Amino acid sequence: MVETKFAAYFVQRNGQILSLSGVESGLCLDETVIEEFAATLTAGRPCQVLSEAFGTDFPGRGRCFLVNPHLLLPIIKEKQDINGTVAAVVRFDEKFWAASHSRLAEAYGLTEIERRLAMEISANGSGETFGTGATARNALARVRRKLGTPNLAGTITHLLDLLTDMTSGGKSIDKAAMATVLGIPPRRFEILSLVTGGMSRTEVSKITKSSVALIKAELSLAYEFFDVQSASEMAVIMGQAKIIAEEVLTTSARHPNLRNWGRQELLMHPDGRRVGYSLYGQSGAPLIHITHSNITCRHPPTRLVTRLVRDGYQVLTIDRPGYGDTDAASERSIDAHIATSVDDLLAVLHAENLGKFSLLARSSTEIAICFTNAVPDRIDQVLCVNSVPPADFTTVDRGPLGALKRRFIRYPASIRLLIGTLLRLATIERIEASARRSMGSSEPDLYALDDPLVMEDYLASCLPLKKSLDGYTLEVSEWARGWRPAPKHRGEGWAILLGAHFVLHDPRVAASYLAECLPEAKIQIIRDAGTMLAWSHPDVIADAFCRMDFT
Repeated sequence: MVETKFAAYFVQRNGQILSLSGVESGLCLDETVIEEFAATLTAGRPCQVLSEAFGTDFPGRGRCFLVNPHLLLPIIKEKQDINGTVAAVVRFDEKFWAASHSRLAEAYGLTEIERRLAMEISANGSGETFGTGATARNALARVRRKLGTPNLAGTITHLLDLLTDMTSGGKSIDKAAMATVLGIPPRRFEILSLVTGGMSRTEVSKITKSSVALIKAELSLAYEFFDVQSASEMAVIMGQAKIIAEEVLTTSARHPNLRNWGRQELLMHPDGRRVGYSLYGQSGAPLIHITHSNITCRHPPTRLVTRLVRDGYQVLTIDRPGYGDTDAASERSIDAHIATSVDDLLAVLHAENLGKFSLLARSSTEIAICFTNAVPDRIDQVLCVNSVPPADFTTVDRGPLGALKRRFIRYPASIRLLIGTLLRLATIERIEASARRSMGSSEPDLYALDDPLVMEDYLASCLPLKKSLDGYTLEVSEWARGWRPAPKHRGEGWAILLGAHFVLHDPRVAASYLAECLPEAKIQIIRDAGTMLAWSHPDVIADAFCRMDFT
């Protein structure tokens, strides 16, 4: 990163602002803004655009971006101490902005007025200083003709893409990583990329195979989220964010700053066992405990947790006994396993001084039933995602996973041997190939697995099974034998989301079982989702939590 490319400001806990060289800038932010900055970065967003109002506080060109200060260490002069720094605010340096546009003007034969117009529209999304007269219109028409762009949004995107190539040497950050940086779902990012590139909504509809109404709805949500009114303003944010992100992140979607966020902890239980857990979000926020499925460990879907934290929640995940970083229960029985799971949960809540919580259960409704039976006074509401009924409830299963399920039912003792052998031989490539093969009949799942961040999350949740198969073997064996804990309630305060393209069984069968088991629960089948619902539809899940109402 070239020192003069950015004007960087380091926000201190006391509200003071230090410049790039470590000198106090004379600016000062109030406590509310400081807390908002800290909460945003704690939520796992390494880079985020700030509202336009901040432009008056931090000198420079373009929009202001909030950045994790540790990502700017390479450009800090004289190893500036950032221990008291809450966040960094970054804009483009005035001299860099002018010089880079001068190089563009020379390369494309822009006149002086065209160069100044290009500088302004790529910084702000409009040429306000040029007014709305013939001079501005004619200058913009000439710039578009020289760049070969269809409209203002496409012109801005092209200008900022050219700046990106000039500043990064042609390197490009992954699209999934950019969607994470901007805090939007991949589909919305794709639509925004096409619209800000100069395409009409009809053209975008054809390319994405989505209705024009859906395109309009996605754009409306994006414009509201970023507080913009037009595609040209959106093009400024996306183009400038790309340049910033390519400077502070690697080109790989697997960069740790995109994924390894939150606190990873290991609690020593009073019984001498280790309990692994993770905590995300700001202390004191309402708590959501996400349970893992019986075939994964505690690592949660990144985009889901990011959205929940952004909505004002704190998120807790815990490895159950015999999974990941948590030691197995001393006695190998399902009753002891469940009792130990509850004890571990209470121990973590006590250690972190956490009270009541909402429960988000992934796959295993039986675990959610056991938890609500054991500590009903601690649980406010329950949302289950892709609940799997007992093995003996479904007589017909789908695809490769269905065949594996039938084998487990016939020979429960084979579970540990088979899965243990597969894990010993498993490489990342083989796990990825296996996931695609097992979900080959589900288009939504294959689309989700094409997202590098989703695949990375999936691998991070599966690979810790190599440490121990005790919990997996016990839970899956009991499930194969038809384990059905009886709820002490009728599902009041429960909501259940099922992916229509679930690859193991027909979700209508699961809905029938759940309606019988939990008659008061609200059940909804998500038409465009499958087995990867928790990864592919974070907004659907987060919105359901916000309202817990499907009427």
